[in-house]
Amino acid sequence: MTSRTTLPSLGTGLAAALLLGLGACTPPPETIAATQVSPLKYQRLSCQALVTQVEGMDQKLAELYTRQRSNQTNDVFKGVFLLHARATIVGPDLVPAIALAKGERDAANSVLQSRC
Repeated sequence: MTSRTTLPSLGTGLAAALLLGLGACTPPPETIAATQVSPLKYQRLSCQALVTQVEGMDQKLAELYTRQRSNQTNDVFKGVFLLHARATIVGPDLVPAIALAKGERDAANSVLQSRC
């Protein structure tokens, strides 16, 4: 009886490397830092208007988070199966929109917490 030595599959290693590398193309929305936004534009709003504003901002952020996660999934899927260059596989760049939305929400929240 002869013993057979198996070599690790290069295909599996390459796929894993692609998954790790391409998954990093689109950052997770939770890791995107907020842009600094002045709270002054929220100073004149009533407490109820601030609550409504923050709720709307939270909804907008949730939608942006969903779209960003979809872009992450699409990056990995298209990169692994189609092997295209990054420029042809990503959706719209949502990083600036998420950063701004986080900053606006933080600014409105700071006014809400300090006044209401």
